[in-house]
Amino acid sequence: MLRKPLIYLFTLLWLTGCAVYPTSRTYFEPNPEDGTPRSSSSCGYNAAKNDSLLREYENFELSVTPHYKEGEDLQVTVLVQSKEKNVIINTSKIELFSSLNEGVVLALEANKTYYEPRSNWPYHMEWHHIIYPAKSESLNSFSIIFNSGSILLNGQAIEIKEFRFNKTKKNDIYYASINC
Repeated sequence: MLRKPLIYLFTLLWLTGCAVYPTSRTYFEPNPEDGTPRSSSSCGYNAAKNDSLLREYENFELSVTPHYKEGEDLQVTVLVQSKEKNVIINTSKIELFSSLNEGVVLALEANKTYYEPRSNWPYHMEWHHIIYPAKSESLNSFSIIFNSGSILLNGQAIEIKEFRFNKTKKNDIYYASINC
């Protein structure tokens, strides 16, 4: 009885360019006390979509997104967005803190992607992809620490509080579209 409507539903979704299926997701859930949880992607998970933390400052926005990949070192993306090119990030001063890894872990590698403002998007955006020598599956909870001098605004160091995350697993649905 239920099989026929499900076949129709999945056929309709396939014809419209959408894919939806049940799954589960292990990821690092942001601590809402540390900022505004938000999704790092427009498509994907539903219940587990908020995998990033956003903070708004007077002259810029800062978001931190850890990426869970079993068997791989932890990658964290730090995104800074501002109307003026007056924010400098020093990734060597951004540390991972986890009690399982005996405290502070320094970055193993970092690279940057930069987006210049255009007429339809007036923001400078920098994505800093930082890799820490700690396996994702070994971390249960951790903090990303922005030490003094890790972020400079107009040449002045500004204080940034830690971003905290906890590993969690949720049953979910995954959806994708040709529009994502």
